[in-house]
Amino acid sequence: MGSMNGPSLLHLLQFLGSFALVVALLLALAWGLKKLQGSAYFQRRGGRIELLETMPMAPRMKLALVRAGPREFLLGITPGRISRIGQWNIEPDDAPPAGDTTAAPAPVADR
Repeated sequence: MGSMNGPSLLHLLQFLGSFALVVALLLALAWGLKKLQGSAYFQRRGGRIELLETMPMAPRMKLALVRAGPREFLLGITPGRISRIGQWNIEPDDAPPAGDTTAAPAPVADR
């Protein structure tokens, strides 16, 4: 009887190498897509809703500044909830360019 350890070990090593390569390619693809998601290439132009800025506060928690038409909103975002923290009305002439939050307008009372 011949030994089966040689060919079966070689096939196992080939399988493990191929599997590791596929996993590495999937991880690289996921990383690349995550990087591209925030790039200007995927940003919608001409829409009425615009994400101006985000700031991480804690793991899975962040603040987001959003412009919708003539208003800006400061939102608190957690995995299970989005809460409006503040709201401002902006005049079209006073609106800073996208991404420029140096001149924040005064808050307007809710309702």
